[in-house]
Amino acid sequence: MLKLTRLSAWLMLFGAIGLEICGLSLLKVFEGNGTLGKALLIVLMNLSYFLMSLTLRQIAVGVAYATWEIVGGIGVLLVSFVFFDPILSTQQYFGIVIGFAGIICIILGEEHSEAHDNSITSEHTAGKPTPNATKEAVKSASGGMR
Repeated sequence: MLKLTRLSAWLMLFGAIGLEICGLSLLKVFEGNGTLGKALLIVLMNLSYFLMSLTLRQIAVGVAYATWEIVGGIGVLLVSFVFFDPILSTQQYFGIVIGFAGIICIILGEEHSEAHDNSITSEHTAGKPTPNATKEAVKSASGGMR
């Protein structure tokens, strides 16, 4: 089984986002040749989902999915600005900024939550016997009968 560090999980998530951006952007590039564009989309999106599934070993599913969708959407939008010249309204630009700010809050909130969970776990288990030690003590006190 592949053991991931937190950093490698985030790198894989951004790799998954990059594959999603490429797949969706190539749909526009190959719009005259629908079969090739769809085939590339299927391959790239499947690779994207595979990488994302690996990241779930280190990153909470809600955080990973929100990051994947929002950053991927913004990435597709940036690619379209560079290559396809989209026309957006002020409200759409505002929505993009809100989405980007939201994903920053989600990522920072996950790091804070994880640090908080680790401190609570260490506070509650300090000096207390483990569940297995407690079961063994009960078993030996009852003469092995239970």
